[in-house]
Amino acid sequence: MTKDQLVAKFKEMRKAGKACRRQSAMGHLFGILFNEEIGASGFNAARISREAGLRDGDDGGIRDGQNLAKYVDVNDENRRRFGGG
Repeated sequence: MTKDQLVAKFKEMRKAGKACRRQSAMGHLFGILFNEEIGASGFNAARISREAGLRDGDDGGIRDGQNLAKYVDVNDENRRRFGGG
């Protein structure tokens, strides 16, 4: 995925989380689902979140999700809903 595709997906997932007040959880899920794609893109969590409109220093939970990625199995429903990995 390109940086622009990752930014768009992150925005989409945060928007989905806003309705149920779970934007941070969606940031974590994004980091889990797209950990490999983020690494391959050459960009990091801070850059993606900044480009998505978050303030400097706020990665929206992406990095925490990346740190959890090797320990978490995302259920099929969420993998289908958001894609990734």
